[in-house]
Amino acid sequence: MSASAQPDAALVHTAPASGRATCGVESCPPGLSGDRPAFRASAEKEDSQFEYYCHTGYALTECVAHHDRLRALLMKFNLRNLGQWRWVLVRSEDWGPILRRVGRDADSPAFTVLENRATFLEEALFVAVPGRDHTLLEKWRIPPSELLEYAVAHELGHAVCSERDERQASAYGRELIDSSAIQCR
Repeated sequence: MSASAQPDAALVHTAPASGRATCGVESCPPGLSGDRPAFRASAEKEDSQFEYYCHTGYALTECVAHHDRLRALLMKFNLRNLGQWRWVLVRSEDWGPILRRVGRDADSPAFTVLENRATFLEEALFVAVPGRDHTLLEKWRIPPSELLEYAVAHELGHAVCSERDERQASAYGRELIDSSAIQCR
């Protein structure tokens, strides 16, 4: 199945009841574990290096639709050197408290945990969220229709090059958008 095709609902599974990690990573940042399982979207053949998850509270249909958009975006880039990676979507209503607990910028719609080989993306990157859209536009000065690509490319700058510097990750992200590949320095 191509990345642009609609995924089958059977591709999304809930985590086992005994596995209480709701973020889909073995070592969740504080506050990402809970009582309800996350959805795990099975990797497709052409992007089998990736695992896709939706944090607690995501509806199954939204999880599938948002991961379909993410997969289509990732397929545009040359990511062969990235290796195994986890992508976790988090509802906007849960985003702020999670960012505060892990000590991140509350206005950021994405973050990467290099040690866990995981990137976390806020729901507001995929759908309009009243109030949050204005905050993101004011902070980032990027139209909502372009923010998902910008945020994913920026986080890939961190991921592909093991880059911790925000400015350099942004430069790598712009390079990725412009040329579909990154030359790490």
